[in-house]
Amino acid sequence: MVNFIYRSCKANRKIISYVFRYVKVRVTVTQSSLGNLYTMKSLVVRLDAKQKTDSETTTMVLGGAQPQGNLSHDYIDLWVPGSLPTTQYVLTGLAGENSIVTQAGPGGFAEPIWNCIDSDTSLTNEGGWVSTYSTIDTTKGHLVAVFANRSSIDGATYFGTNTNSTISTLAGAVNANPYFLSAVDLPTLNTWYLLVGYVHEIGYGTIDTAISGIYNLSGTRVVAGVEYKFNSGTSMNHRVFHYDNPTNSGLVVQKLARPVILQCTTSNAANTIAYILQCATGYGASVTPNQSFIDIISITATPRGSIPSTPLVDFNDIPNPKRFNIFNYNSSGTLIGGNVSWTARGY
Repeated sequence: MVNFIYRSCKANRKIISYVFRYVKVRVTVTQSSLGNLYTMKSLVVRLDAKQKTDSETTTMVLGGAQPQGNLSHDYIDLWVPGSLPTTQYVLTGLAGENSIVTQAGPGGFAEPIWNCIDSDTSLTNEGGWVSTYSTIDTTKGHLVAVFANRSSIDGATYFGTNTNSTISTLAGAVNANPYFLSAVDLPTLNTWYLLVGYVHEIGYGTIDTAISGIYNLSGTRVVAGVEYKFNSGTSMNHRVFHYDNPTNSGLVVQKLARPVILQCTTSNAANTIAYILQCATGYGASVTPNQSFIDIISITATPRGSIPSTPLVDFNDIPNPKRFNIFNYNSSGTLIGGNVSWTARGY
């Protein structure tokens, strides 16, 4: 591992240290008439990074934002309409029982939607996924969520997490097949709901904090779910699917959208759920910069239009950031549409 120090051109001479896994340096020596032996007394390698600036104007749309800090696999890049992921999202059921299409999501915004399709009469999986594991801090509580929409009373919805025996019930019994929601029906057909599961940190006690369950888009829990706690490990996965459908209609029976795993405390769970719902159903924008940044050091946003408003930048400060959110509020504190220009600076 090699540390490189970058010095900005600002007056305060900010110093940022980055760690690279591999650095390769090649030294070429030309033989001279003096012989074949050479002594290298020192080698100085300097890597300079110039500051980048990127800017654009983007439009706030319903469901246009994505939760920052999502520890689940980046479905935004992996869910390509017309194909299925070959990594990180392992299909449940047959390939023909799964499809990704561009449809209206929970907020009415056209986005990638995972369809579960009823294509046989066997009482088995009828579409969905079991994701591969993501590294997390199991000494912290984590909230798991996904949006779901059922169009059939046949079959059932299953929603869970780790099958590697790192999860226990609140009473302390190891559960190698934990479901937050097992064999459930959504309250109303053709309606989007948010499925939520919560896993407490290692060492947590036995109190159920009433976080897991099915939420309507107003943020009210309408069906209770099951909570768990970690007993070991450093990873977590996301799994949700349709199951036990005896018909063979060839139709979509369940739609899924926006899988997410977020680290949060029990005291902040309500705010985290509200944030997930805001991203999916409120006005906002998920911005992907045109530049490839190693690090973003500042983002500014300016409203465009005749209505007074205040843009808010929602940014997860991590190495090699891919995107950030912008929300725009009017003077009453309500999210509104319209255009916002932004400028990002970094390296």
